[in-house]
Amino acid sequence: MAGVLFQWEYNYPYASEVNYRLYEGGELAVDNIAEPNFSLTMDGKEYGDYSYYVTAVRNGLESPPSNTVTVNFTLPEAPTNLQFGWVG
Repeated sequence: MAGVLFQWEYNYPYASEVNYRLYEGGELAVDNIAEPNFSLTMDGKEYGDYSYYVTAVRNGLESPPSNTVTVNFTLPEAPTNLQFGWVG
């Protein structure tokens, strides 16, 4: 199971009253994140690049987006130099 850990800083006097939204490619991916860190599993996703940003929400008001990060979700490299030998 592949996953990505997102972490961010939020220095606001009412941080305990804030929750967060995570956006993937400009679309809401996860709502009501309680802490400024979140793990997202990549199971079922196609391989490729995904862009993410977060916003803070308090009393129904949403902040501007954070900076955007890009996750490159790629296949591992293929093993090389496979050999065989006779046994017995």
